[in-house]
Amino acid sequence: MLWLKQQLGDQLADMIIVNTGSAAYRRQDGVAIVPLALLGP
Repeated sequence: MLWLKQQLGDQLADMIIVNTGSAAYRRQDGVAIVPLALLGP
């Protein structure tokens, strides 16, 4: 993902990894970690 950010520059809106965890957070490198359960009903 960091490579993709380098290639796209300002065209990349955000970097998100969807997982099955229970907490959403943003890593120090800017990648957001978001549980799948938070994305829908």
